[in-house]
Amino acid sequence: EAGPAGEAAGQSDATDWSALLGMLGGGGDSNPLSALSELDPQLLQAGLRLFSEYSATDDRKVALLNALKPFVKPERYAKVDKAVQIAKLARVIRVAFQLFGLPIYWYGVIIACGFLLAVVFCYKMAPRFGVKPDDVIDLLFFAVPLAIIGARLYYIVFYLDLYRTEDGGLDFLEMLDIRDGGLAIYGGVIAAVLTLLVFCRVKKINFFAFADLGAFGLLIGQCIGRWGNFVNVEAYGGPTDLPWRMGIDAYVDGVWQYMEVHPTFLYESLWNLLGFLLLLSVVLRGRRKFDGEIMWGYFLWYGF
Repeated sequence: EAGPAGEAAGQSDATDWSALLGMLGGGGDSNPLSALSELDPQLLQAGLRLFSEYSATDDRKVALLNALKPFVKPERYAKVDKAVQIAKLARVIRVAFQLFGLPIYWYGVIIACGFLLAVVFCYKMAPRFGVKPDDVIDLLFFAVPLAIIGARLYYIVFYLDLYRTEDGGLDFLEMLDIRDGGLAIYGGVIAAVLTLLVFCRVKKINFFAFADLGAFGLLIGQCIGRWGNFVNVEAYGGPTDLPWRMGIDAYVDGVWQYMEVHPTFLYESLWNLLGFLLLLSVVLRGRRKFDGEIMWGYFLWYGF
């Protein structure tokens, strides 16, 4: 809600986004805060939209919001100030620790914990499926990097416009940068399944038996990994007043506002946990009738 100086903000669709991104990027001796304060109010209003729609770093979000303050109506200033505090808090909460000057985010830590727990479980359970524990480790050397590549490619294909340059080309360096998100689990699963097919063919291992084992790894990884969405304040649902709702601040319908939404990340986490326990009970009770039963059970469960 820009003040009189920014009445043209409603035309933000025609904004020069590349100029704003350039300011946010800083670089050299440039100061994003001072640079933004000199921009046209229309560009600043578009910046507020960018705050929630574009994956800028937390430091840049804080600078952007601070720069927006002079252009906001007095009655809305408190909310923008609150947004600055939220961005600063998010910057602290999202970072678990620093390693050689680089921030290590809780999202990555949570994903890594889910991955390690899945590996340990599959390694211990491998003999029940007629798979050698060492084959589980060997598979990881191929499946992990290829799954990451598959997850990234899937995301890029469906959000290709995010990586276009001013002249309509593609920014390949930006495509390689996954530190600010941009991985799709569907692409990772597809790549992992294809990798397992080739691996089993070369090693002469029963694919469906190995896939049954891998299904448990996927359920563990998804159950734990979804909590990374909580830290990042993402993957939430629509508005609700249910007792287990979560509160967020978001830019909705042209207004920066507080809203309470469904914690859909939690729903999926609990759903995966329940699926894991049910399928595990099938195996432990000796009711697994054929190779591939757990794999198909996973796909059916996840489909719901």
